[in-house]
Amino acid sequence: MIEKKWNKSTNYIVSVFNVIGIIAFCILYFSIDYIFYNSLSSPDGYIYIYDNFIVESFIKNIEKILLIFYLALGISNIVSFVQNRKNKKLSFWYFVFGAICIAFALQSTILKDNLEIIKYLDIILFVVIPILITIKNFIYIKKYKPTKIKIFSYIFVIIISILELFSISFLVYGELWIILSVIMQFIYIHIEKNIEKTNNFNKVIDVIIHYLLHALVVVMFLILNIYAIIITKMWDNERKNQVAQLIQDISLLKGNTKSELYIPVEKDKKYGFINEDGEEKIACEYDKVTYFYSLEKNNEKYYFSLAKKGNNYYVISKSGDKATLDSSILSKFDNLSEEAIFNNINKYNYKNGLVYSYIETFDFSLRAFISTDNNEEIIFERQDKDVYEKEKIYIEDEKNLGRYYYKNENYLMLIEPLEDEEIYASDDEYFMYSYLKCRVTVKRADGEETSEIEYIQGSIENSEIKINVLTDGYIPFRSLDGLSGGWYDSWGYRVKYNGKYEIEDVRNGKIILIQYNSSDMDCKYFVFDSNGTGIIQTLYLVMFDNYYWIIKENGKCVLMNSDFNQISEEYDGLLWGIWGRSLKSLLGGILRTVPKSPQNKNRENS
Repeated sequence: MIEKKWNKSTNYIVSVFNVIGIIAFCILYFSIDYIFYNSLSSPDGYIYIYDNFIVESFIKNIEKILLIFYLALGISNIVSFVQNRKNKKLSFWYFVFGAICIAFALQSTILKDNLEIIKYLDIILFVVIPILITIKNFIYIKKYKPTKIKIFSYIFVIIISILELFSISFLVYGELWIILSVIMQFIYIHIEKNIEKTNNFNKVIDVIIHYLLHALVVVMFLILNIYAIIITKMWDNERKNQVAQLIQDISLLKGNTKSELYIPVEKDKKYGFINEDGEEKIACEYDKVTYFYSLEKNNEKYYFSLAKKGNNYYVISKSGDKATLDSSILSKFDNLSEEAIFNNINKYNYKNGLVYSYIETFDFSLRAFISTDNNEEIIFERQDKDVYEKEKIYIEDEKNLGRYYYKNENYLMLIEPLEDEEIYASDDEYFMYSYLKCRVTVKRADGEETSEIEYIQGSIENSEIKINVLTDGYIPFRSLDGLSGGWYDSWGYRVKYNGKYEIEDVRNGKIILIQYNSSDMDCKYFVFDSNGTGIIQTLYLVMFDNYYWIIKENGKCVLMNSDFNQISEEYDGLLWGIWGRSLKSLLGGILRTVPKSPQNKNRENS
């Protein structure tokens, strides 16, 4: 039969585009982390930081694009398998390539949440079936007298099957088969002499499938990959240059080594900073500010914040010195992060929460902007509330015996959890404290011993139980009916109160209670002295080592010292810890009295 070169050319074209597809996929595989690293995560996917529609669409729709890519390769090779069915050797390797691509498409869609099914499917497709076929071929090797090329393929099939078997646990599927199948396609196209004449119907199929679908998808996929890398690299280099300039500006500011903690505040929709003594250090004149950050370079530590006023961006020090920034990249971070994050938080529609999110989104822009690979050793950290807010104290089960011991000079307490789960001593949907049902045994120094079954304030984290201890060394509890609570004092006596109050802390003799109102999700903080005399009521309270900050009944925020004396001016927003459990309680309230703490020996009363 006379060889028809047009058919051979078509087969070459299919295999060439298979190679281009492999190259495009490899480029994506090795560049995807770099491309995605330079994008911002948002609730609905990825937003590209450089505002490039093509690259943004590529990133946001990468799963759909890969699906089309797999299907185009799979369909083209399956069609070639059918067209070359009388040339069994060549047809077989087209089928292998096409079947693997179809399997990839199924794994990325229908089976993407079923890793076990994918695992066993790959074992069957890429290990069991190839080995069985190869064993059959070896059994009939004398009968069929295969060429050296066939024997070569048998050996490689066995080797690849074994490699695939060991790579299953690493989720590596079919890559080696893809490479082998393309190699074998070229070999058999080259040596094949009996290629059938193509009829007009097959010519139409070739044009539609191979020249349009296959070629268009593969080439476009390759172009998109290269374009995304070029654009990302170009803008990333510009960002690195601007970050380098930012670092240089920071090192030249006056007052850049001042380590004093500055707290962001808001007044009349403008932002500034106060210190822990309540003194205003940077006036509320900026449209946006970030928290202050420390930047360590060459063993020197500098402190800075970013600020925005009008259309200008500044880097500022704690002395108020500032330098204007090149904002071409930073502004894109700012606008896109605000759109992606701030609008999502905005749905809660709580005033102070909005203040917080407004700062946080700008703060996020700074962190995203500066987080780039640098040749220099640079340490970049935020001075935030997590460092300065008072840490909670816990009792831990050091010997892992399911028993918790607490001891001072006046008593020994044994706490034995009765249920291995968190118990909430309230039916309120928005109840924020967790308790553990425990047997509590107290042996006092005077020889008296008591035992109670009650809820002890604590938590379970990673299967580890932690028992809360208040600052003054007291153990908080709640009654089994959830209608009363209290704490064990320094002598092991139960100080009890009635009502749905929760203990935030007993600190320096000051008793801080919270009352939740499930009907409107409000909560109120009440502060008393050791005699039960009311000191202050507030809508929100955050404890720090040397001071508190609160929200007053008029909605204004202030700092207070350890004696609850106001030490700062009133501000519309204070940005330490505002995104807390009482975001839902930012409106009014009436001071309500709670029972005085008893001072006699029995101490347990209402």
